[in-house]
Order: sequence, then C-alpha cells, then structure tokens
Amino acid sequence: MGCGSGILSILADQMGASYIKAVDYDLAAIVNCRENFEINQVSAAHDVVAGSIEKCEQDEPYQFVCANIIRSSILTMLGSLLRLTADGGRLVLSGLLDKDEEAVSGALGEHGQDDFSIMCDEDWLTYSIRKR
Repeated sequence: MGCGSGILSILADQMGASYIKAVDYDLAAIVNCRENFEINQVSAAHDVVAGSIEKCEQDEPYQFVCANIIRSSILTMLGSLLRLTADGGRLVLSGLLDKDEEAVSGALGEHGQDDFSIMCDEDWLTYSIRKR
C-alpha cells in the first residue's frame, strides 16, 4: 500500500519475490512506479494498480506486506492489512511519526499482535510485525 516510486517493490524483486502487487491512490505515483519497474527491469510477476485496500480484497494472504502511508490510513485498514498477511508472514508499517507510536502499538495489541519491533530514524517510525 502506498507504492510511491516503487522502490520497496523493486527491492522485493531483487530479493527474489515471486509476485508483487503495488497499490497507490495517487495516479502520478502509479505512473512513476511503472516507469521505475521498467528502468530497473523488475522480473517478478507484478501488478501496479490505482486504488487502495479494496484492490486486495480477493487476494490470498502474502508472506510480506508493506504499508507506507499515514497513521490514519494505517489504523483504518489495519485489520485488512493483517488479513492480507499470512500467518508467520511479515507486515511492515512505515510513514509513521514518533507521535503515532501509542496509537499504532495499541491498535496492534487490539488485533492480538504483540510480536513486533519498532525502528526509529529521527522522527520516523517503522514497525515490523510477525503475524500470529
């Protein structure tokens, strides 16, 4: 979710992903992501789609899900993001600020997710959650 330039999806390809689905509601991001996939010769099967979490409703769970979006969007779709993450898989939440930690950690707890780490870089937070 929130594919932006596609850099995280390109990294996933380079790390051996068999399939990549990049989703963003910003049409400029979609165009940029597709261009960067071509420039970087992304070889994994992939879809780059405009929209949001609704574009994944019929998908089978993934081993790795990344949402690089703001707190309010993450909290709104957290249940869906967790459903899209296979048991034992990894969910990464980024685009968060220090002030978001209490709300995001609390929401994860409400969903029964307590196996996570938080990485900090200045005012930015990234959560890495092992789905139970």
